[in-house]
Amino acid sequence: LKKGGRLVSIVETPDENIAKSYGIISGFVFVAPSSEQLQLISNLIVEKKITIPDYKTMKLTEVAQALQESQNGHVRGKIVLEISNS
Repeated sequence: LKKGGRLVSIVETPDENIAKSYGIISGFVFVAPSSEQLQLISNLIVEKKITIPDYKTMKLTEVAQALQESQNGHVRGKIVLEISNS
């Protein structure tokens, strides 16, 4: 995050002193997922009001390769493993 940015965690309350030392605003939010919330988030992404991180999609059968790429730093953003019933 750059100075003046916002960090919102859904895992735990960020340390306020550390956030201040980096010049950012931090907070904690507890959410219960719902279809309405997911639709709202989807609309915000489509309208380009929020952006999603870079990600790479790989098949579940490629999990070993995904782990290796992640550990070697060859992926920018997140790796999403695709689970297919077919």
